[in-house]
Amino acid sequence: MDEPKQLRLVFPERPVKRDDLIVTDANVAAIDAAFAWQEWPSNLLCIFGPPMCGLGLVANTWASDSEAVLFDHTSLDSADTNTISQLTWSNGTIDLADAVTNEANLLAAINFATSEDKRLLLTARSHPASWSHKSPDLRSRLSNMTAVEIGPPDDEMVLKRLDAACRRRFIRLKPEDANYIMIRIEKSYVAIEDYVRRLDRAVAISGRPPSVHLARSVLEEGADTRTLFDDT
Repeated sequence: MDEPKQLRLVFPERPVKRDDLIVTDANVAAIDAAFAWQEWPSNLLCIFGPPMCGLGLVANTWASDSEAVLFDHTSLDSADTNTISQLTWSNGTIDLADAVTNEANLLAAINFATSEDKRLLLTARSHPASWSHKSPDLRSRLSNMTAVEIGPPDDEMVLKRLDAACRRRFIRLKPEDANYIMIRIEKSYVAIEDYVRRLDRAVAISGRPPSVHLARSVLEEGADTRTLFDDT
């Protein structure tokens, strides 16, 4: 017989502020560079990093901090010239700029911002010099752009991201359980979020708070072929 499933309630998340950003050695250089926007050596900065490393949160928080116009790659792709020209009187940010397919619009955004000495923050999955654009002018701009990388999660980041992901799902994870997971889980942002998603499902099915035993079983369920556990 299947175990009864515990009812899960969903509550709205409050807006993220700069102080809510999780900062460790893995991303401190990128975060510090972004929010020192008044001291940038040029008008343009790109922050790039792996999936789920928090680029969207940085873009949204930076836009609020600098009173910037916020584009994502889809809105910039379809924007008209009048919309992009907002960057002549306002700072701007383009989230996942490497996914922009409209090269003319991306170049226009960069040109509008630099023409009036405004700041433009771009986020991306890779260094702008590696983006596959055909326009020589755009390639030149991207190759000369200052770029700072967000690295893979260090141990502190793993613990903090585990805690944040669990809190969003109203899971209370004991410090000893979090440490157990931290030393065994794959060091990637995607793996952390995927693990907590699966833990949340396991907690809902069992109807019990997470334990070391449950944490271990969820990790084992997500393991591929490598050994994650010792015999203790």
